[in-house]
Amino acid sequence: MKKRIFLRAAAVTAGLVLAIAFAFALAGAPAYAGSPPVTDDNGFQDDSVKFGEFDAAYEQSAGVIWSDSAVLCTINDESGVVTLRFVPEHDGAYIFKSADNPDDEHSDPLGRVVAYDESEGRYRQVKEDDESEGNNQFKFEFYAKAGETYYLQTRMWYDDRTGSFIVSLEEDVFNASISVDLDKATGVATVTGLAEGDTFRCLCIDGYVCQDVDIDGLTSFSAEIDMDDYSAGMHDIYAELTNHPDQDFYVHNAQGVPTSIKKAPSNKIGYYETGNKYIRYTYKGNGYDDCGIMLEYRKGSGAWKKVGPIKPGNTKKISKLSVGKTYSIRTYFCVKGKFNGQPYEITGKDFGKVSKVIKVKTAAAKPAVKSIKITGAKHVSYTYQQPVWYRTWIGTTLYIYLDHYETIKAWKTTYRVTVNLKRKPGAAGIYIDGKKLKGNKKTYSAKMETSGKMKGKKLKVKVYSYQSNQYHGYSQKVSKKVTVR
Repeated sequence: MKKRIFLRAAAVTAGLVLAIAFAFALAGAPAYAGSPPVTDDNGFQDDSVKFGEFDAAYEQSAGVIWSDSAVLCTINDESGVVTLRFVPEHDGAYIFKSADNPDDEHSDPLGRVVAYDESEGRYRQVKEDDESEGNNQFKFEFYAKAGETYYLQTRMWYDDRTGSFIVSLEEDVFNASISVDLDKATGVATVTGLAEGDTFRCLCIDGYVCQDVDIDGLTSFSAEIDMDDYSAGMHDIYAELTNHPDQDFYVHNAQGVPTSIKKAPSNKIGYYETGNKYIRYTYKGNGYDDCGIMLEYRKGSGAWKKVGPIKPGNTKKISKLSVGKTYSIRTYFCVKGKFNGQPYEITGKDFGKVSKVIKVKTAAAKPAVKSIKITGAKHVSYTYQQPVWYRTWIGTTLYIYLDHYETIKAWKTTYRVTVNLKRKPGAAGIYIDGKKLKGNKKTYSAKMETSGKMKGKKLKVKVYSYQSNQYHGYSQKVSKKVTVR
């Protein structure tokens, strides 16, 4: 499973670019019709190579420049700025630089590239330079995407200077790629790389230089990395280039490299419960935030079925199970995603690391209620102290304080609920209005109480069964209104 990423560029020699530039200068014919427009740079900051904010005036005044062409720029007014519009035909690396006009030597320009940032909703400066070309001339490389608009601006370093100089734009020539193969059994990733027109500088994983691999100055390499040294999850492996050090030119492996945790999870890290026909499992997490849990379940000795991966804090519900049956559950760590453009899964189970098996029982069917009776109702009076609060305004301030207590007489009704079932529920016990009663039997009785005088009135009684203290296994509820006698 290998996939290579290519950075494309077109070949133009420096001598040819300079010859084109001189031809334009001498012939007086720029790469577009008319002279390059010049606008005032009112935002220029003294003692700084930075331009001011790019605005609509620059955009509207922009001329045109194409790849592998040169333009004669003339600054007649102080603080003048020449703006050129560039729309590349394809993605690639482009070099923007300046040179002296033979008829007007000793210019000192600076240049930059501006593009519209959709995420921020404004223009931003992509890159700028002052004198990397030497002889007070600028030169820099930037990455451009096909079909997008870039504005190449230039002006004199000193805002009181005028004159002319030549700027040129050329597409750089290089391609580079890396590919990664991962051995699931050993966790070793084999990284290979190939570069033309440049050399590799270093190999990085998740933003950090891989110290165990030295590829500085190489045009090709093959290196092995033990991914067990890295945390579980998806890892970004990429190479940096020597002559193209900007982040835009990093050579990435497609969609990351997965690693898992080579140990069995503890059953204590999850929370599970069962219902009438389901098992609900919540993965609480244990610090491995990039690694989920794969859950497997089966009824009896049947085949294991898997659910997941379940990320920390997330819940999965396994539905359409049988009522009142015992199921086995086990878990293991899992990373699932895409590797080299294909679906990929690496788990602790690959290394035989699976949790202990837990057995749970789904809830029984709804209790088959034969009758519900409420007997032995007694009214009991009692008193309680109710606070009385005093409120008063003094000026614009409201004061609230406890004034006194009043003695309140109230009533409650005690009674006994007896539930008769047509058959045993097949559970550990039942709940009657939230009161837990143990045992798998046909008749349950519990002493209850409620507020107020309820004798002769109707109460709604709710009955449902449960399977375990640990995972509950609540059945569906039966609700009936019964007269208090």
